[in-house]
Amino acid sequence: MTTPRYGGPDKLGKTGGKQASAAVGDAADTIRQAGDTVRQVSEKLGQKAEESLDVAADQTERAFREVVQYIRDRPLTSLAIAFGVGYLLSRFRR
Repeated sequence: MTTPRYGGPDKLGKTGGKQASAAVGDAADTIRQAGDTVRQVSEKLGQKAEESLDVAADQTERAFREVVQYIRDRPLTSLAIAFGVGYLLSRFRR
């Protein structure tokens, strides 16, 4: 039986095993840190999305209230606008 070029299992076994174990530990730490970073970023994005959704909902509600108030203040003008928009849409559809 021939001895491998790297010096045999005894020479690589102890040193190589320690190095491999350290490398695996370092890789695990790096993966853990990356997971923590991804978790933090996703939480921040979730918070920003919720804030944006709240702002959009508030703006939509405000616009709806303004439209309702305009219709109450000017019912004939609102009816004329609705008729005009309906007429234009029917013309574009043809």
